[in-house]
Amino acid sequence: MLALLCFCWCGIPRLLRREVLIPEQIPAKEIVRRVVDECHPAPAIPFTPERAHREMQLLIDCDTDQCARKREAFWTVVDAGHGTPRGGSVAGRGR
Repeated sequence: MLALLCFCWCGIPRLLRREVLIPEQIPAKEIVRRVVDECHPAPAIPFTPERAHREMQLLIDCDTDQCARKREAFWTVVDAGHGTPRGGSVAGRGR
């Protein structure tokens, strides 16, 4: 009981006076890049065409320009001959 009383008398005021350190600001573009990279990183090993189809379905809301995993799945599907990029050209894949 005495320890609890000491903590309430001395410890709580110290905790309340402690300064909160704010990290340096990070640009929004960098935050988006980090979130996208962390959420859907590129696969460690290449997708099979079947797995790439499934990943494309799972990542339907992602953009191939911003999602490394969907981009790899998309180009695996294209390389397998099961899809064509807009414009019909595979030049400038961005991979």
